[in-house]
Amino acid sequence: MTKTSPIGGEEMQGIRLIIITGMSGAGKSEAVRCFEDLGYFCVDNLPPKLIGKFAELIYQSQGKIREVAVVSDVRGGGFFDHLLETLKELEREGISYNILFLEASDEVLVRRFKETRRPHPLAEAGSLLQGIAEERKRLEEVRGRAHLIIDTSHMSPRQLKGVIAGEYAREGGAETLDITILSFGFKHGVPVDVD
Repeated sequence: MTKTSPIGGEEMQGIRLIIITGMSGAGKSEAVRCFEDLGYFCVDNLPPKLIGKFAELIYQSQGKIREVAVVSDVRGGGFFDHLLETLKELEREGISYNILFLEASDEVLVRRFKETRRPHPLAEAGSLLQGIAEERKRLEEVRGRAHLIIDTSHMSPRQLKGVIAGEYAREGGAETLDITILSFGFKHGVPVDVD
C-alpha cells in the first residue's frame, strides 16, 4: 500500500512554482520584483525546508494562487544546504518546479557589492572574492539543475525584466497594457494620481 500525499499529482497541475536562486549580487531582488509585476505571488529569502510547506499552502488556496516565485539562496545560512534535499522531496510529491539561476562575473559582482556597500553573506572573515568563490562552489550542483540560467553581467534591470517576462509571463500577459482615462478641469487643480 502506497502512502498518498495530500498534495502533488493532479492537484498541483496548473500551478507554476519558480525557485529563484543564484549568486549574491546577480539581481535576484530585481528578478523577484519582475515576477511581482507579472502577477506572481512572491516570497524572498525562503529557507528551502519551507518550500514544501509553502506548496501545501498553495494547494490549500484552492486555485486562488496559481503562480508563485520564491527566492532561496545562501543568505539562509545553513538552511540553504537543504535545497537539493527539498527539490528531491518536491519531485517525490509530484510537485513540478522551475529553477531560475542568476549569475554574473566576479568583476561585476565585486563592483555591485562596492556600489551598494552591502556585505557578501559568505565573506564574513575573508575577502569579497573569497566569499564569491565559496558561493560559486556551494551553488555548483543547483546551477546544474537549473531550467534557465541568466548571466546578468551586462544586463540592465530593464533587460532582465524583458528576459523574465518573455520566459515566464502567462500567455497574453506580457503584451497587455493598462490605460486609465481621467477627465479633469484645471480649475480644481491637477489630480494627485495622474502620471
